[in-house]
Amino acid sequence: MCSRRRSRSSGVRTGSETEAETPRGRRARGRSLGAFCASAVLTLLLAGCGISWSAGPEQSEIFQRLSVEGDFTAGGSLTLTLHYTQPYPVFIILQCDLLGDDRKTSAENLLLKVLPANPKAGPAGEVTPVSGTIEHRFSAPERPGRYVVTCLTPQDDSNSIQRGVTIAPAPTPAATP
Repeated sequence: MCSRRRSRSSGVRTGSETEAETPRGRRARGRSLGAFCASAVLTLLLAGCGISWSAGPEQSEIFQRLSVEGDFTAGGSLTLTLHYTQPYPVFIILQCDLLGDDRKTSAENLLLKVLPANPKAGPAGEVTPVSGTIEHRFSAPERPGRYVVTCLTPQDDSNSIQRGVTIAPAPTPAATP
């Protein structure tokens, strides 16, 4: 796959050899090729292990899909749609927030909901998760900019899902004569 050939050389450079043709140049080129091959193999291995290089989780154990649709202008009407599964024999609290792009500044608490315990829960591998969908309407912030809608379970914030949204300025009314 990625191999390099080493040739033996006296180490003496003739006048017609360039730096790339010298033993030192060939070694440097071989090291570069080796580093490239190693990083390619590492990338393939990580992809095979389920590690991805994405901005955020697309789904988690509870959250299957999150979408935000509507009028993405300041003050516009938006709808959050959250698809979930509830596999646990205990209630679960779901919380969705609208955060600033820095993901620290809370712009608005959107949703707080308690999912009832799953009556069909059982031993691991024998659980029949209860699926559901939550729709929640809210107004876009009055301030244009980039925001993140984040839904999570406060008991375990590794169960989270997020979607970035960009809010445009509200259209200015046309002047009437």
